Amino acid sequence: MHPPKRETFDLTTHTNTDPKGIDRAVDVYAVQPWGLYMARPTPGRAQFHYLESWLLPALDLRVTVFHFNPGHERDQDFYLDVGRYSPGPQRWRSEDHYLDLVVRTGRSVEVTDVDEL
Repeated sequence: MHPPKRETFDLTTHTNTDPKGIDRAVDVYAVQPWGLYMARPTPGRAQFHYLESWLLPALDLRVTVFHFNPGHERDQDFYLDVGRYSPGPQRWRSEDHYLDLVVRTGRSVEVTDVDEL
C-alpha cells in the first residue's frame, strides 16, 4: 500500500510543493469561500503544459483541468482527486487518497487509480 501523496500550496511564496518535494512556481492563487484556486505551468511534462485546480475542502475533492499538449489530448473535462484538503492562512495542505474520477461532462464518470488505493 502506498502512503498518501501530500502537497503544500504556499500562498506567500506562490509555490506548490509536489509529493516528491519539488517546488513549482504558481501563477495564480485565489482563496474563495468554497476553497482555493490554483493555476500553474507544468514544465518538463510531455502530456500537458498547464493545469488549473480547485481545492474544495468541504467536499474532500481537488478538481483539475489539464491543458494538454498536441498529440496528448485525453477525453476528459475534469480530473477529481479524492482526499483531504486543509486550508491555512499562508499554506494549504493536501493528502491524496489515490481514488480519482475522470469526468466527461454529460456523458460519463470513470473511477481510476483504484489499484493504488
